[in-house]
Amino acid sequence: MHFDKLKILTLILGLTGQLVAQSFEGRIRYQNTCQSSDPNFKKEYCDLITDSIQDYYFKKGNYKYQSIGVEGWTLYLKKQNTIYAKTKKSKTVFANKANKQTAPETGEIQINRNVITILGYPCDELILTTPNRIQKYYYHSRTSLKPRYLKKHKYGNVNQIIKRTRAIPLKTIWILKDQNIELISQAIEIENLELNDSLFTIPNTVEIQN
Repeated sequence: MHFDKLKILTLILGLTGQLVAQSFEGRIRYQNTCQSSDPNFKKEYCDLITDSIQDYYFKKGNYKYQSIGVEGWTLYLKKQNTIYAKTKKSKTVFANKANKQTAPETGEIQINRNVITILGYPCDELILTTPNRIQKYYYHSRTSLKPRYLKKHKYGNVNQIIKRTRAIPLKTIWILKDQNIELISQAIEIENLELNDSLFTIPNTVEIQN
């Protein structure tokens, strides 16, 4: 009897370990908004972002996101550590290596526990404060992620953020101090999916420009 209980306990712990170790694969749908308290700010800029819906797909370090109803997309390929971006009116895809730091790497990092609930999930908050911006990330293990998948993704401090959150954020807030703009992106749907690798390929019909 003791042996059977031990076997069951070992099995449960083993399964739990596998679940915890797994990274999210599937789609997260975000709603984006933009706002500014500056009366002289051009409202047209925010109108391009506000209420736009964006789908984000992730699988084993590769990700792709695109706005609903828009031909453009952004694709990151882990093996190449490269970000590919296509605008809706161009047949050209612009490629940028993600190993270059484009945002200040140094800054004050603060983590607060159980700050907000998103889609029923209590989220912790990570705040990164740099001279020109404040970045806030709200995350939960529902979209857990192995940091090693993005450890070379220095662009936008992604590797540093994921190293601490160990999850894909369900909400982000970027406060651009010098422009007096606040960009908000919040998850409105989460779906686990087995994604086909073909989703993370570049069409042969486009031209790549470095």
